Amino acid sequence: MATTATTSATASKSVPTTTDAPDRTRNAALTTTTMAPPPQAPDLAIANGEQSAARDGNEIVATHVSRADNAITVEAAGISTMLYSVDSAGNKIALTNNGSLHVEAGATVIFESTGSSPHTELELWLHSTPTLLKQITTSASGTAQTTVTIPASIEEGEHKLVIATTNTVGHKVLIALSTTLGSPTKGKRDYSPIIYVTIALAVMAGLVIPTTVRRRKLHRMA
Repeated sequence: MATTATTSATASKSVPTTTDAPDRTRNAALTTTTMAPPPQAPDLAIANGEQSAARDGNEIVATHVSRADNAITVEAAGISTMLYSVDSAGNKIALTNNGSLHVEAGATVIFESTGSSPHTELELWLHSTPTLLKQITTSASGTAQTTVTIPASIEEGEHKLVIATTNTVGHKVLIALSTTLGSPTKGKRDYSPIIYVTIALAVMAGLVIPTTVRRRKLHRMA
């Protein structure tokens, strides 16, 4: 009978079910990427035209500064650093009047160092805005040699170079020295023309006034 068939079909009708696919993402091993933290900018307060050094962060130590052949050498805590700058033709650029390193636009700084611990990191930073210029590894004898080009984006004026390294007995050493970027007379008025004119007027006055006095005396005597 039609009714029975319908009933049987209804009774045997299965309810559809849904099976989720395995979550491959959930079961997969999690992988992470560790980013190395950016280097911390070391700093040491100095005035324009000065040099200073510190050991282990804040212990100021004695420095010995010498200048020869337009190069400046700073020695402190067993570290000796020598720096000078050259122009695009490879000629050394003269130090400023106060003995600071002078770097012109497009110039290169030559850096040499001794006394660091072997195979240790050495960093060169430029302030006021902290800029990492170079990060190198010292040799087996603790020496380092490199060249640095000052970025064109750095504003002209007074800055300082900071060298950070570790000496042979494990002390962290900072050496800071003044650096002038661009013209060493930038922002300073040149008074030399005024001085020259003043001297010339004084000389003329010294010649004219005695002559006038003598004429007046001769006129009175006549």
